[in-house]
Amino acid sequence: MAAANATGNVTLGGVSPYANTTSPLAAVQNHTLGVGFSGSGFLILYFTGVTAILQSLGIINNSTRLAGSSGGAITAAAICSNVPASSQQLAANFNIAATCRPSFACRGYLDKVVRNYTTELFPASVTEQCNRRLYVTVTEARPNNLTDPPQVVGNISSKGMLLDAVAASAYLPFWSGRSAVTTIDGLPAVYDGGFSYPLPCPPGVTYCVKVTANAGVAPSNSIGPRPRLAGDNTLQLLMTARNASDSSSARFLPLNPAALPAPANPDIYPGLSGPLNVSAAVWNSYGLVIPDNDTLLSIYNQGRKDAAAWVLQHGLAQPAAVQQALQSTEGPLVPGAKAAVAGASVGRRSSVL
Repeated sequence: MAAANATGNVTLGGVSPYANTTSPLAAVQNHTLGVGFSGSGFLILYFTGVTAILQSLGIINNSTRLAGSSGGAITAAAICSNVPASSQQLAANFNIAATCRPSFACRGYLDKVVRNYTTELFPASVTEQCNRRLYVTVTEARPNNLTDPPQVVGNISSKGMLLDAVAASAYLPFWSGRSAVTTIDGLPAVYDGGFSYPLPCPPGVTYCVKVTANAGVAPSNSIGPRPRLAGDNTLQLLMTARNASDSSSARFLPLNPAALPAPANPDIYPGLSGPLNVSAAVWNSYGLVIPDNDTLLSIYNQGRKDAAAWVLQHGLAQPAAVQQALQSTEGPLVPGAKAAVAGASVGRRSSVL
C-alpha cells in the first residue's frame, strides 16, 4: 500500500485493483473480505439496505475494510463508525430526503446538509474505528490538466478529517455549493470522487464486494443490460456544469471521461434478485430527483433483497439465516425507520440543518 503523506492523503496505489484472489466464501472465512461502494446520490438508501443485510449476517463486521466514492463514501464511513444501517442510517437518510425534497435536492447547499448530517451521525471515536480501515476517494482539480486525478484519504487522524474527506467525496460542482470545488487538508481544490474513481476497493483484501446503486442499462454494443456505476451518471449529468466552470474561470481544461478507470463489474446491483418494478432509467433518476417515501422505502428494500440474493449465490449463509436477516431489517418494522418515515411524510425538516 502506498505511504500516506502528512495530510493523510494516499495515492491511487493505496486502493486495491479490481482483481480478486479468492472466492467470497474464502475471504469471509479468512477475514479478508472488503466492500467498495460507488456514488449514489439519493439512491444511498439502496446501500443502506445492502449494508443492513451484510451486517445482520456478520459479513460486514468491525474489522471489514471499506472504500467509497461520493454517497458510497458516506455509507462506508457510517459503517466503520458503527452506525447501524437498519435503524440510524435508515432514519437519517429519510430525514435528509425530507429536508432536500422541497428544495430541488438541496441544490446550492447540499454540502452544508452533508456536513451537518455526518457531524451528527458519526461518533467522536471514528479515529480508532476508521483509520486505515476506511478509504475515501476525492477528485483533485488540477489546472490545465486534461484529466483530474483521484486521490484517496485513508489516514483518518481525527473526526474532522473524516468529515472533510466524506464531504469532499460527495461534493457536486455548483450543486453542493456555489463553487466548482471544495478543499481538504493538503488539497486546495477537490470535488466528487465519483468523477475520477467511480467504485474503489480497499487495499489488503482478497475479495472486494463491489456495490453500485445504479440499475443495468443496455449499451449499444451489447444485447443485454450491464450494471452501470452511479459515477457514469454523475459524469453525464454534471459534465456541462464542470466545463462551464472551466470556460468562465479558464482554470481547468474539460474533463476527459475516456481517461476514467474502466468500470468494474459490480457484485451487488439493483435487480440482482429479480426484475425491478420500474425501468432502469426511472430507477437511476432517483439519484438526483428524490421520490416519495414509499419509493424510498422500496429502494432500501431492494438493496436488502439484492444483498440477500448475493449471499445465497455464494453460500455465505444458510437460507434460514438469510430469511431471518430479511425479517429483522424490514424497514417499517424498525422503530427508528418508522419514526423517520412518519416525520418525513408530514414535511418535518431534518434536525441536521
